[in-house]
Amino acid sequence: MENIDTPPSPKAETLKRWRVLNREYEIRPDHQQFSRRLNRITSEPISDWLPVATSDLDPSSPSPATEPKKLHLIRQDQAEGEPRHWSLFVVSGEDKSSKGHVWQVTGDALCMHYNNLSDTAQFAAEGFNSNYELNSNLSEAQERMVEEAVKDELPPAADDERSIKENCQGWTIRVLRRLQGQGVVAERTADWIERDLLEPLRERG
Repeated sequence: MENIDTPPSPKAETLKRWRVLNREYEIRPDHQQFSRRLNRITSEPISDWLPVATSDLDPSSPSPATEPKKLHLIRQDQAEGEPRHWSLFVVSGEDKSSKGHVWQVTGDALCMHYNNLSDTAQFAAEGFNSNYELNSNLSEAQERMVEEAVKDELPPAADDERSIKENCQGWTIRVLRRLQGQGVVAERTADWIERDLLEPLRERG
């Protein structure tokens, strides 16, 4: 009898896929959640997709009906000669209309102040330049850590213009260093951001 190969099953459609450590999760159109294990070094799958029971859900994973929250660094252009404004943005969704929570400091570098915003579409903010995703699956506990880190890092201030050492960018890096130590963002995140993105302070006359 001639051997007939069994055709492969059609690829399952996926609504959302994300990774937590060495495990990958996905949500399918019926809102059932599946997971599979990944090799820690190569990130290649080392197990089949298996349904995730409600009792086995990773505590940092989102519920099947919602997209995971993400932590972004947002950069906005300002007036000519001014360094870009930086803020941290937590949001579910990735289009310009997606609204979330913004943590930032604003004002003159001599005496900056907190200017946190909620229900804000920061991807569509005036002067939006770019964003960097720093955590693709932010848990509720991690979001609280972000809020606490922001409160613990005081806004920049200086006695006079010659004493100015940082602006919103330096403050954001301080917050990210704290979050880096808590595992909210990847190791060395603050290092590469400071090395590759930090701009010189505006020269003052």
